[in-house]
Amino acid sequence: MNRVMLPEIASRRAEIIDAPEPEMMDFSRVLVTLLRRKGLILGCVLACAVLGLAASILAPRAYSTSALVMLLPEKDRISAGESGAAEASPDSTLIESEVAVLRSRTLAARVVDELNLTANSAPLLPASPVADAIASIKRIFAGKNSAASQEARREGLIDDVLRSTSVKRRTGSYAIDVSASAARPADAALIANTLSDLYLEWQLETRFERAGRTNAWLADRLKTLQLEVDAKEKAVEAYRATSGLLSTGGDSTLTEQQMNEVQRAVLQANTEFAEKSARLAQVEQLIASGGSAETIGAALNSSVIGELRARETDAARRVSEMEARYGDLHPELSKARAEHLKIESQIKAEISRIQANLKNEVDVARTRLATLRGSLSSVRGQLVSDNSSMIRQRELERDAAATRSVYESYLKRFQEISDEASLKTLDAQIVARAPVPRTPAGPGAAMMVGLWAALGLILGVGLAFGADALADRLNGAEEVEQRIGVATIASIPALGKAAYSRLDPWDKNPAAYIVQNPSSAFAEAFRVLRSTIRRRVDDSKSLVVAITSALPNEGKTTTALCLARISALAGQRVLLVDCDVRRRSLTHMFDIEPAAGIIEVLSARQDWREAVVPDTSTTAHLLPASGGATALDVFGGEAMAALLHKARDHYDLIVLDCPPVLMLADGGQLAGQADATMLVVNVDRAPARAVRHAVRRIEAAGGAIMGVALNQMNPRAPGGFLYGDYTYYAAAHKQYFAA
Repeated sequence: MNRVMLPEIASRRAEIIDAPEPEMMDFSRVLVTLLRRKGLILGCVLACAVLGLAASILAPRAYSTSALVMLLPEKDRISAGESGAAEASPDSTLIESEVAVLRSRTLAARVVDELNLTANSAPLLPASPVADAIASIKRIFAGKNSAASQEARREGLIDDVLRSTSVKRRTGSYAIDVSASAARPADAALIANTLSDLYLEWQLETRFERAGRTNAWLADRLKTLQLEVDAKEKAVEAYRATSGLLSTGGDSTLTEQQMNEVQRAVLQANTEFAEKSARLAQVEQLIASGGSAETIGAALNSSVIGELRARETDAARRVSEMEARYGDLHPELSKARAEHLKIESQIKAEISRIQANLKNEVDVARTRLATLRGSLSSVRGQLVSDNSSMIRQRELERDAAATRSVYESYLKRFQEISDEASLKTLDAQIVARAPVPRTPAGPGAAMMVGLWAALGLILGVGLAFGADALADRLNGAEEVEQRIGVATIASIPALGKAAYSRLDPWDKNPAAYIVQNPSSAFAEAFRVLRSTIRRRVDDSKSLVVAITSALPNEGKTTTALCLARISALAGQRVLLVDCDVRRRSLTHMFDIEPAAGIIEVLSARQDWREAVVPDTSTTAHLLPASGGATALDVFGGEAMAALLHKARDHYDLIVLDCPPVLMLADGGQLAGQADATMLVVNVDRAPARAVRHAVRRIEAAGGAIMGVALNQMNPRAPGGFLYGDYTYYAAAHKQYFAA
């Protein structure tokens, strides 16, 4: 027996057959999935588009508009540290705080009260008819005039105002958009503008209230500080009086002023004493050295001596003249000499008198200097005593000055706040008021349909991948190799209605088509299958091929008959054996009802040669299955092996049409009896999981998997060009085939 398995497939079987499914799909698989499930995707898109159209028609319409509020880039002066100074621009935290105020429930309540919305029966926000009916029923049961229902209605309107308004800061600016939505256009504009106006009023009220509280506190504080200043300044004066630190004005005390005056007097007296002592010493030195009267007079700077010196000079001149004119005894000469001597005596007397006066002046200056120095020591001692007392006085003065500084700063702040409170200035202004909207807000019908269609596309794609994953399909030869680990030896195309239209009415089946159209692409697929079988199996006298499938209705019987007929047309001796004794599909295709078949042959009740019937279309023979099915294990015994051994002597190819492997145990047993087993897979029916189980069961029974034949391949299937199967290339090049 010639068992066969491809070497490359056998080496990879242990790795691939138990490998988990790939978790990710490449682009080609994604594209194929989308093309294959395009009907589902389009259905989802259309369904969601219809829902979007219905939603746009039935949804309540709301009108929206916006007012623009601009925050001024100055801080509130009440909370600022310096009045009138340029302040930094408000930061994001301050702006977000103002946005929070605009969103507050307090302002929303003011809007309700300002517009008297509780007296308006019309709904503020758009609502569906069902919601309106429910609200009306609630109002009826709650009662119109009850205080609780009115308060509840007011709270509900406040909630509606909060829901209908939106406050957003424009990024990177001081601008704030105040938006409002309502069922009526006028209400939307009225709410947005009223909210903006009430915000400015709230700002003004807050400023006045804050200024009033601050001024009241400052007034009390000023009274306290005034009393403190008075008390501390009185304490300074009292201490100054008790300590004797009196002053006539300025910063110095009387003692300091006296000290300065005494120091100046001592300096002056010292200077005078030094000067007079120097003059006296000079005169005494000149007299002691015998200086002339001229020198002494110049030292004394005396006008009297100068006058006497002039008279002496004149007298000396007359004496000289008389001595030249008269004799020594002349009376005039004696008289002139006597006058000259008298003048010299007067000069000496004047010098003595001046010298005595100088001595007296030096003595007076010395005495005065000593007296002043004594006074200076006394004043200095008093100043030292006063300096000790000045330390405490300065402490009291600093304390009084600090208290007065605080008092003056508070007084200045009080005046500033009073001035600011009197000015109706705000930190914000309305730049643009909200206009009455003309068209409803939100997307129009076209946009709604587009959005819902996009949602449907996303949903459809998700469902497509989900359905494809649940279907677990094998989409081509490449996937069979990757996911099953078995080579694809043939891709059998599906025949359309046009192919069957050329057949006889009583013979419309693929087996008849292959006989009548031997040059067609369909026939060529089976020639490829036959050539593959002959090339991949050891060259022997005859070959037994078991053809089966994982599940029913995958086309294994048609494949077996077509393979037999294409082999018979090629000149081979072919025997078909209908081993599916429960359904007998092959026997029914021959339209016969034999009295004996495979069961009778294996039970030794009929010779196999007598049970074989010829194929009317080719030279192939059929060993049919009679209606006598049995529960005995006839295919796994020696009888089946003996039958195949005998048939090999008469036929080149024996094709066993086996039951589905996953349905009956006969399929695995027959695969064990055959030289090679071919698994037929219908790409539209068989899940990959079932094909893997079928391969495992065949191998467990000792069968040799030759490969997989993909049946009912559609050459026009979406993404077929990505898999490279024979059917797609054949469909693209029809000039090579007759049909």
